[in-house]
Amino acid sequence: MPHFDIRPAAFADHAVFSALLSRSYLRLLAPCYSSTVLAGALPVMTLATPETLGTGRYFLAEQSECILAVGGWSDISPFGRACPDGHAHIRHLACDPERLRQGIGRGIVARLVRSAQTSGIRVLHCLSPHNAAPFYAATGFEALGEVAMRLTPELDLPVIHMRYRLA
Repeated sequence: MPHFDIRPAAFADHAVFSALLSRSYLRLLAPCYSSTVLAGALPVMTLATPETLGTGRYFLAEQSECILAVGGWSDISPFGRACPDGHAHIRHLACDPERLRQGIGRGIVARLVRSAQTSGIRVLHCLSPHNAAPFYAATGFEALGEVAMRLTPELDLPVIHMRYRLA
């Protein structure tokens, strides 16, 4: 496994964070979703708000100043609602498509889990694209079923609701 460091994201990381989301999602979601769906979905899915990056809940994996993976968690669901007490959602998890299957994504998830536990989170949820569900299952998430994630008033993205019990 290659050496990489994981650190908290900062406001100044917004451009590199969003660039990795765009590069990763564009390439990795293409086999699962039509180009029409992706054209509407990607501008919404790759929009990491700068103010969330400085919360200590978002992280970057890097090697020699090259960003390899990103991810975070939030107590606000992707549907825009506050999560129940003790629950949170994995948000904006992505790995450089050239660096898959090297333990980097697993490292980010482990860091997210530790961060969430420290904050009193007992259950992490994620809305996984179809192709990422096996990765999440391998890191301990269980699939609860398919849901439609509303991205815009005109676009719902079919995803798998997954859950990880921390306590």
